[in-house]
Amino acid sequence: MGEFLSLLPPQAALEKFLAAFSATPATEAIATEAALGRVSAENVLAPHDLPSFSRSTVDGYAVRAKDTHGASEGLPAFLNVVGEVQMGTQANIALRVG
Repeated sequence: MGEFLSLLPPQAALEKFLAAFSATPATEAIATEAALGRVSAENVLAPHDLPSFSRSTVDGYAVRAKDTHGASEGLPAFLNVVGEVQMGTQANIALRVG
């Protein structure tokens, strides 16, 4: 059975293995509708930001972590609301203790 077994040193085996593969995968142009499940070969960039200002679509509160240390559902931390930032505007409120 020895005549069917041919072993290569590890480095030679690795070189032979890597030679069987192309370093650059083939690319093709396809319609956007056909791209589901595919991988883009290049970065896809929007021509402009939408919206044109920074925004968050999630309501929330900014707090100092130190002010909530030890708080729990049974022992909540009571904090004061000091202002509101409208979507599309810069915050001009500084967080203070409490």
